[in-house]
Amino acid sequence: MKHFIVILFLFLASAVSTGDPAQMPAEKETVKIEKMARLRSELVRICACESTGVATAKPTHWNHDGTVKRGKINPRDIGICQINLDWNGDTAERMGLDLFKESDNIWFANWLYGQKGATPWNWSRACWEKK
Repeated sequence: MKHFIVILFLFLASAVSTGDPAQMPAEKETVKIEKMARLRSELVRICACESTGVATAKPTHWNHDGTVKRGKINPRDIGICQINLDWNGDTAERMGLDLFKESDNIWFANWLYGQKGATPWNWSRACWEKK
């Protein structure tokens, strides 16, 4: 099992770093945020700020009532990493991702970060840049 996880990790890291959605494995549901291609610490802080408002909190995809988190300022921002449906929904859909699923939201955040860095989350910079 350990060998499988190591191989999956290497495969995921490769897919995220290349930005090639075709190389993403079909089995995404079993991957948790802490293990997802070793999220860069900055991205974990960004997702924490985006989903909780606190950089050191655990990022969360769900509200207390079990619904998927939506942005307070813009309800088109979805999930753990607050991916905007207007800007990114079509791309995620073409990649076969459902941003309302936690694992897919994480997958897309990794890919987007690989493409554009932290720029898509600039509005929350004051939160995640604090040390």
